[in-house]
Amino acid sequence: MGHVIATGGGEIGDGETREIEERVVEAADASHPTVLFVPTASQEPPGYVEKIEQVYGDELGCDVEVLRLLYDPDSEAERERKVQDADVVYVGGGSTRFMMQVWDAYGVDELLREAHADGTVMTGNSSGAICWFQSGFDLSSDAAAELIPSGGLGLYEFDCTCHVERDDFHSLTETFVQRRAEPTISLTANAAFEIVDDRSSCGTVTAWSGRNSNERTSSGRCRRSGPGTDYGRGRSVRRRPSTTIRPPVRGSGVTESIYSTPIR
Repeated sequence: MGHVIATGGGEIGDGETREIEERVVEAADASHPTVLFVPTASQEPPGYVEKIEQVYGDELGCDVEVLRLLYDPDSEAERERKVQDADVVYVGGGSTRFMMQVWDAYGVDELLREAHADGTVMTGNSSGAICWFQSGFDLSSDAAAELIPSGGLGLYEFDCTCHVERDDFHSLTETFVQRRAEPTISLTANAAFEIVDDRSSCGTVTAWSGRNSNERTSSGRCRRSGPGTDYGRGRSVRRRPSTTIRPPVRGSGVTESIYSTPIR
């Protein structure tokens, strides 16, 4: 049973994504869940770790562990234990491309695929959303932002882009979608896409949002449609025949097109 809750951005320490974090804990279905934080993409800054410990530990009542791969790295046995013991794996934002390279070097990519297959709730923000899908992109660090393709774990046959409420990410998302054959899930800050599926790849997809979601809207309203139809603009997308997409129960700021359209 695979379970992913992918968030498009937002400041976890400021409570912007609180409704989403509460849903993550609920999805773990444990009285005292263990949350494994993976801050590889941002190179393990202590302040980020403290925010996760505050929100998931102090406020939401979870046990929080940290998977360290860069500074004082965990041993192979520690890595395996932490991933296997986690009810939730939370991947932080940063550079998706850098993170995937490090994961590959340490075999963490395979550990996470196994955890997903075993039913661990996989979640994260920005790069921590992109990593579960086929591909996404990072921005270059120079003044003229450029699209840098970044491969993910490929748990689902979608691409994922984040921060599309921002003009730079929105325009690059348009370019990215035009270049790719896979359908793309595009997420604004403070919005999330939840996928629950079984081993036959049947799935339920739900949109969520935290407070103050700042979505970019297109004309028209979302369509409450079945398989093969885009939530945002009614465009047909390719999808496995066995996949089921159900209408979102609540939320805003997410679509499978290049726009983030309010969910009704």
